[in-house]
Amino acid sequence: MSASNKAPPTVATTWHEYPVGFIGESARALLRTLIPFFAGVGATFVLLLVGSIVLDEGVVGYRLTEPLDTMFRTSMLVFLVVAYLSTFALAVAVGVRDTSTSRALDNAALSNAAVTEVPHPGQIEHVIEPPWWALLLFQFGHLLIGVCGLIAGFMAFGEEASSTQVVLGSLGLIALVTPIIFWTYLRAWPAHGQRRIRISQHWTTGREKAAWKTARGQSLSPVDGSEFTVSARRMKLGTTLATTAAVFGVVAVIVLVMHLFITHPDATGQWRYDQPDAGPRAELDATSESILAAALSVGAVLAVLAVVVFAIGVLVEGAAHTAEKAALRRALEHSAGGRPPADVLKRHSERRSPRTAEVLAAFSGVGMIVGPTGWLVGTFDTDMSHGFASTGIAIVGIAVAFLVGSLIANAVANVRGQAMRNELLHRWPSIPRVKRDEDGKVKRVRKGPALKPAKGEFAYEAYRRQVQ
Repeated sequence: MSASNKAPPTVATTWHEYPVGFIGESARALLRTLIPFFAGVGATFVLLLVGSIVLDEGVVGYRLTEPLDTMFRTSMLVFLVVAYLSTFALAVAVGVRDTSTSRALDNAALSNAAVTEVPHPGQIEHVIEPPWWALLLFQFGHLLIGVCGLIAGFMAFGEEASSTQVVLGSLGLIALVTPIIFWTYLRAWPAHGQRRIRISQHWTTGREKAAWKTARGQSLSPVDGSEFTVSARRMKLGTTLATTAAVFGVVAVIVLVMHLFITHPDATGQWRYDQPDAGPRAELDATSESILAAALSVGAVLAVLAVVVFAIGVLVEGAAHTAEKAALRRALEHSAGGRPPADVLKRHSERRSPRTAEVLAAFSGVGMIVGPTGWLVGTFDTDMSHGFASTGIAIVGIAVAFLVGSLIANAVANVRGQAMRNELLHRWPSIPRVKRDEDGKVKRVRKGPALKPAKGEFAYEAYRRQVQ
C-alpha cells in the first residue's frame, strides 16, 4: 500500500466519490426521504394538535362533532407509532450508510485505488465517526425504559395484578436490546476503526492536504458565469415561488377555518362522511355576511393558488437544475472553459435530493398520519365505517406509493449523477458546504484533513497501538 502512495508529480490530487453499492445507496435514499417525511408528519401533528386544543378548550367558542373530535384524539396514537417506526428506520439507515461507506473506501484502498483521487469529505465524514451511534442511542432509550419498568414492577409486586406482566415485559425488553449494545461496542466499532486506519494509511494526511490545496486553488480561479445567468434567475424564481406558495397555504387555512368558526358557532349533531352536517348556520347582519363571503372567496382562491404556485415553483426549479446540468456538461467538454460559479458547482458536485422527491416524501408523511387515523375512526363508529375507513385505507395506499416514489427518485438521481459529480470534482473541485458540530464549531472534516485519528477521536487508541 505504501508503494501506491507514489504518484507522478504532474498528476493533480483531487477529490473523488467512490461507489458504495446497492445497500449503501438504498440507505442514503432512505435517509434523504425520511427528512422531508418527518417534516410532513410534524406539520400534520401540529395542525391536529391545534385542532384538539380548539375542541377541548373552546378557544373560539366552537365545538366540532364527536367523529372529528375522535379523529383528533386518535391521531396522537398514530403519530407515536409512525414516529417510533420512522425513527428506528432512520437509526438503522445511518448505521448502514456509515458502514457501507467505510467498507467501500476500505475495499478501494486494498485494491490500490489511485492515491491522487482522495475520497470526498462527504464520504470521509461517515468514516471518522463511530458507526451505529443512532441505533445505539435508540437502544439505550429502550434499555432505560426496561430498567424503569423493572423497578416499577418490583415496587408494585404483589400489590398490582399487572406487576408480573410489567416485570416480564421489562426483562424481555432488556434481553432484546442488550445484545445489540454489546455487538456495537465489541464488534461494529472495532471493525469500523480498523477500516478507518487502513484508509488513512492509503490516503495519507499529505494526500488530503494536497486535495484541499487543489480545491482552494481552484476557488481562486476566474469565474465564467455567462452560461448560468438565466438558470440562476430561474433557480431563485423557483425558490421564491415555493416560499410564496407556503405563505398562501397558511393564510388560506387560517381564513377558511375562521370562516367555519364564525358561521357555525354552535355545531350539533353528527358530521358523518356521507351526510356532512356542521349544525345550524349563524344569522349575521348584511355587512358581516359580505365580509365573510369575500373572505371565503379569498381563502378558496389562495388555497388553489398555493397548489398551483408551488407546482410552478417546482417545475421552474427543476428546469433550472436541468439547464445548469446541461451547461456544466458543455463546459466539461471544452477544456478551455472557465470555472462555473461556486454555488452551481456545490449544487451539482455534492449529493442532493430532487425537489420532486422531497415533495412526495412530505405528502407521504401527511398521508401516514391522516390515513391510519381515518381508518381507526371508521372502526370506532359503525355509521362512519363506510366513509372514514375506506377513505383512510385509500390515503395510506397513496402515501405508500408517494414514499416509494420518493425513495426511487432519490436513489436514481444520486446514482446517475455520480459520474458527473466526479468529473466536476476532478475538473473544478470546490470547498464543501460548512457543517457544524453540537458545539457550533465547523467540523474538522469540513475544513481540512480528517482521516488520520486525532487524540480523543474515534479509533485513536487502536491507531496509536498499531503505529507503536
